[in-house]
Amino acid sequence: WELSRRPMRGAGPVLLLVLAVALGTMAIGQGASWSRSQDDQADFRAGAPIRVLASGTADPGRTDRIAGVTGVRQVAPAARSEVP
Repeated sequence: WELSRRPMRGAGPVLLLVLAVALGTMAIGQGASWSRSQDDQADFRAGAPIRVLASGTADPGRTDRIAGVTGVRQVAPAARSEVP
């Protein structure tokens, strides 16, 4: 190799390697961030593995009846409304 005589000759491939590694690292981070974002958005839309919908005006105090069902670990009342 003539790298010791012409040090700038190897600068191009080294620069390309550094850029490729940097882009790969950024892509891995972006992919992980996007995946977590999709999981969070799905959790936000669903809210829970099981949703109990009531028609009309439901009383949030009915959660104690649902909590008494066998296998239910947690119950949380939630309200959803339309924004004009």
